[in-house]
Amino acid sequence: MLDACLQNLTVREVPDNRGGALSAVSGCRFGGAAMAPIALLPLYHAAPPLSFVIGGSSLLPASVGLAALRSPRTGNPV
Repeated sequence: MLDACLQNLTVREVPDNRGGALSAVSGCRFGGAAMAPIALLPLYHAAPPLSFVIGGSSLLPASVGLAALRSPRTGNPV
């Protein structure tokens, strides 16, 4: 669900180039999915529950950052 929210926020924040913005977000998600096993495997061996919490909450900082952006048309929070 966070993926869908992140994509929705991204598309709404860049109305003139929605395809480019969504492509950039998808590329970052792809890179993150490729790096996650390398980053989380040692943590999984040390503390399995913690690795799942960190992996599941990895989109929260991006979602909060996008939600804090101002709308380019009105200047109001999205």
